[in-house]
Amino acid sequence: MRDGDAECALAYLQAKADMDSSFFCRYTVDKESRLANLFWTDSQSRLDYECFGDVLAFDTTYKTNVYKKPLVILVGVNHHRQTTVFGCVVLVDETIETYI
Repeated sequence: MRDGDAECALAYLQAKADMDSSFFCRYTVDKESRLANLFWTDSQSRLDYECFGDVLAFDTTYKTNVYKKPLVILVGVNHHRQTTVFGCVVLVDETIETYI
């Protein structure tokens, strides 16, 4: 977690949280103290979810990033039929336990 990309990502997300009181971020760390799962959403995405979250779709980019971890984008459609992002997640793997 220290002196690496994970630390920079968490610092960036903390700065976003400092500017946006409704920003939400949670993460888990594995046994080797490495970043395992990371979820985040901002105030606009949370508001959009409240209004348009009756249908939630998600798409995973299957291990195409440098860390070989799935990136999940949680999306829906607003009243203008535009795609809206509700949140994003980087997962350690694609097991049922991880998704729960």
